[in-house]
Order: sequence, then C-alpha cells, then structure tokens
Amino acid sequence: MTRACYVVVAMLMANAGPGEGHLRPLAEKNRLNFGVAVQSDWVKNNIDDGQYRQSILDHFTMIEPENDLKPPAMWKGLDDIDFSKPDYLIDWAKANKLKVRGHVLVYASDRGYTIPRWLMQMEKDITPEQAKKILHDYITTVVGRYKGKIAMWDVVNEAIDDAPNTRPFNLRDSFWYRKLGTDFLVYAFQFAHEADPKCHLYYNDYSVETGGPKTENLLKMVDFLKSKNVPIDGIGLQFHRWAVEVPQPGDKFHGVLDEIRNRNLKFMMTELDLSVPIEKAARNDPSYGQIPANPDDLKQQAASYEAFVKMGLSYKNCEGIQLWGMTDGHSWIPDSTQGKRGAALLFDKDYKPKPAFEAVFKALTGK
Repeated sequence: MTRACYVVVAMLMANAGPGEGHLRPLAEKNRLNFGVAVQSDWVKNNIDDGQYRQSILDHFTMIEPENDLKPPAMWKGLDDIDFSKPDYLIDWAKANKLKVRGHVLVYASDRGYTIPRWLMQMEKDITPEQAKKILHDYITTVVGRYKGKIAMWDVVNEAIDDAPNTRPFNLRDSFWYRKLGTDFLVYAFQFAHEADPKCHLYYNDYSVETGGPKTENLLKMVDFLKSKNVPIDGIGLQFHRWAVEVPQPGDKFHGVLDEIRNRNLKFMMTELDLSVPIEKAARNDPSYGQIPANPDDLKQQAASYEAFVKMGLSYKNCEGIQLWGMTDGHSWIPDSTQGKRGAALLFDKDYKPKPAFEAVFKALTGK
C-alpha cells in the first residue's frame, strides 16, 4: 500500500461515524470469521480503561480464549473441572453476538501448560483402557457443556514434533501417545463429534503453513484420519510469521493451502501475528517489545498483513482469520524471542491503529 493510500484510509477512519472505521462490519460483510485470542480476566476486569473490551467489540466477529480452555487451566482432578472463566467469557461473547472458537481439548505434549500435572503423576497407574475413558469423559463433558455455544474446536493441538523421530507422523512423545498410540487422535475427534455433531473440528499446529517435512507429516496424518472416517473438518495453521514475508500466488503458502483444499477440508489462520526486529529494552521498560528497530518495517508489516488477509479471502474453504492478540502491549512475541522481536499486531500499546490495521481495513474492503 502506498503512503497516499495510508493517508486516505486514515482520513476515512478519522471522519467515520459510529461503526465506521471498524473491522467488524467489514468482516461481517465478507462473511468472514475474523477472530482474536483473548484473556477472560482482561475482559472481565475491563482493563486499559475499557479499551481492551471495546476493541474486541469494534473489530472482531469471533473470540478464542487464549488459555482458559486449555486442560491445565480447568482440569483440577478426574471429576473436577473449573468452568468459571470460560463460562464468563462465553456468556459475554453470546451477549455481544460474537462467535467462540474453542482452544484446546488435547494439547499433545507433556509440558506444564499442556496437560495437568496431576494426570502425569498418575501415568504409571493408568492402563490404556482407563486412559481412553479419561479422554472420553473429559472431552464429552467439556464439549457437551458448550454444545451450540462454541462454533469450532481445536480438538488436537501441536501433536507433531519439530525434530525427526521414529513415531508415526513424527508425533510428539506425549502421555496420550504413550497410552493410546495414534488412536488418541481418532478417539479425540470421535468423542468431540459425538458430544456436538454440528461443531467444526480442527487439528491446529505451527510451522506447517510453509511446506517441508512437518507439513508432509501433517498431510499424512490427515490422510490417515480421513481413511478411518474420522470427523475432522479443518486444519488450523497458526501463521506466526515475520513481517518480511509477503505471500504471492503459487508460493509455498498457497501450495499448502491447495493441498488442504484438495482434501476437501477447511482451514483457518488461527494465530496470525507478524513480528519485526525491535529496539532492545529491559523487561520492565514500558517500551519493551514496542519500538521497531527500523521504523520502515511497519510499512513492510502492513504490506504483509494485507497480503496474508487477501490470501485467506481468496480461498472459499477459508473458515476464518484469527489474530493472536490485538495490541503490542499484550503480545507473547517479545518474551518468546528474548526481547529481539515484537510490535507484531494491529494496534500499538495505546490502542492506536498502526499501518497494519489500515492495511487489513483496505484488504477487507476489497480494494
């Protein structure tokens, strides 16, 4: 987008009436699920003088609890599930006519944020048959509770390892794999479908949107599931990318999306953010993760966001585009890159629209 285009879009937004200059009406016009990952406590506590909550309502048609539906956050014991935080958020979404995307039922690794510690501590005493029942009861309870309230679920998340191994589809060594083998994938989707037959069910992972060995293992796994008539509806591609990347027709991104389309599956960009190198700052510095090392990178970031959104819109089987946060003040990127990258989202820490916002606005207008 040229500088002149940025100025025009910014002027239109500045002179906009109620509901204008917002992304939500444009997404609704495109019949696009345009989502954002959120924290229930931040919504409930109306943080940042209400700007966090209001920005969700102004710009998005769908929300996804970033952490509140993960098993360790809710699952306190075999028969003890704390639904208080997701209940609040899902009720709030319904009251504000927002769709909800569920994340996640089976997080297929053994880290503390993926599976409850108490379950790991019981592993040696749990038989495969007991593990199947535990999985069934948990998924049935959670999906059943939100039947008709959650439009789609990440049934299995990040099950494929990065480093090569000898397990089928290069699966991670996880509690569920050790107990059930590849059947844990089959059971998870079957149990979720039985609990809510109308809900769209996804497998979600990172670094699978560019092709290569991990993508090949993903496609083999999908083919395996489809061969067993497993009710999988789509693939979630996380799209945590660098802002220097701009998709072009026929490139690696389109190649992966074509493979998914050829399998008659839907896809979503589930965790889109596009980071840039940032100025070094201490963790407790207010500017930490905020200031691009090169201000021109924000223009490049805008071009990248516009191209990714347009790419998604160009596929009829794209069920939505979701951002992994709204503002640079609440982003996981700086911590995950030791403060080297950040400024990855549409708004700065003060909720001021960046060139990336203007680019997405333009992409959704179809201009």
